[in-house]
Amino acid sequence: MWTTRAIFNVSFITLTAAALSVGACSSDDTTPSGTNTVDSGAPDTSTNSEAGSTNPGGFQITSPAFTAGQPLPDSATCKGQAFGGGSSPELDWTNGPAGTLSYAIVLKDFSAVETAVPDHAYHWAVWDIPASFLKLPANLPPMTPTLTSVGNAQQWEGGPSPTATYFGPCPAWMNVCDPSMTAEEDSYAFIVYAIGSAMPSVPAMPATGNYVHMLDDYFQSVALGSAELHFTSDAVPATVPAGFCPAPADAAAPTDATADVVVGDATASDGTAPDAVAADAEGDALATDAAHD
Repeated sequence: MWTTRAIFNVSFITLTAAALSVGACSSDDTTPSGTNTVDSGAPDTSTNSEAGSTNPGGFQITSPAFTAGQPLPDSATCKGQAFGGGSSPELDWTNGPAGTLSYAIVLKDFSAVETAVPDHAYHWAVWDIPASFLKLPANLPPMTPTLTSVGNAQQWEGGPSPTATYFGPCPAWMNVCDPSMTAEEDSYAFIVYAIGSAMPSVPAMPATGNYVHMLDDYFQSVALGSAELHFTSDAVPATVPAGFCPAPADAAAPTDATADVVVGDATASDGTAPDAVAADAEGDALATDAAHD
């Protein structure tokens, strides 16, 4: 997200599963140490109709790059890079419920969902992943809408300048503005959705707003099941976009005696701010309401 707020520190992984059919769980079903699974009643031995293998342990997502509930590796965050930088980690999942024909992945900041600007919680989405794929390889190429290495799946990010690129966690961006601050830590998850159609009719990209947020709402509405891989991050970027840092709190307010305001080459002396002054004011307003992830 892009505002300072209370942080919900999550130190565990929550794996959720839901299906359209109802059945009893198998008696030899086990839950991996350190996980919490929720089953809606779907049989544990569901078979993916396209992948063709059974799923005795339930629908799950893991990564060889990090342990559930622990910090995401720096390479997958913005640490030391530009705001929103990082490379996508490898993600692996088990077969979805019966009837699964494709998968979608969303990277979500759970610490930002309930804030004043929930759009800032939605970082990245990959969809149209064929059911025969149970893995996203690491380091997916940036600026690439169609991922040929993943069966022509689609990707998009939800940052301030959205493109077809992974958008890594960057919760402590305010430390660039004020290095004395304690680095903010947020709680995130990679969510995999099992979809019952090979190429779901996703909503069209809006003219404004976070498309990843819209996609996540859609995936939730049509998913046969989902699983979440939780982690934390307190990544501090090397740089942030212009206008993100708020104006200094002790900046002198204009008075009648100092009516002229100089910003670059622009001077306002008649009580009406010139374009440059107005632009700075807009940037300051944006910075107080936005900027991290």
